[in-house]
Amino acid sequence: MAVRHGFMRIPKGTFVPIASSANMIFRLVVVCTGSQGEPSSALQRMSNGEHRHIKLKEQDTVILSSTPIPYTGNDAAIRTMVDELFKKGVHVFRHETREVDGIGPLHVSGHGSRDEYAEMINVLKA
Repeated sequence: MAVRHGFMRIPKGTFVPIASSANMIFRLVVVCTGSQGEPSSALQRMSNGEHRHIKLKEQDTVILSSTPIPYTGNDAAIRTMVDELFKKGVHVFRHETREVDGIGPLHVSGHGSRDEYAEMINVLKA
C-alpha cells in the first residue's frame, strides 16, 4: 500500500511476489504484519514455521520496530513469538535496540504527527 500510494519508492525490478521468494538467490527484505503478536499474522506464522512462502532460518534478521500496545494483553504473545524466533537462531532486534548497523533508533509510531492530523482535518473540512 505504501508503494501504491507513493509513500515508498522501490526501484523497478526489485519488488518480487512473495510466492517467488523461495527461488531468490540474494537477500530479501520482507515487510509484513505481526509486530503485535497477532495470531494469524505473517510474522507469527513465520515464527511457527507455518508461513507458506517464507521459512526463517538461522542468521536471518527480524526487526520489530514498534512497541507492544499497552493494556492489550499482547505482551505474552509477542514474547512467545520472539522466543520462537530465537530458537530458530534468528537475529531479533526490538524497540529497545538503539541502533542496527548504525541505523536507528528502531521504534516507529503508528500515529500521525501534529501536521498530519492538521492536514487530515483540513481535507475533511473541504
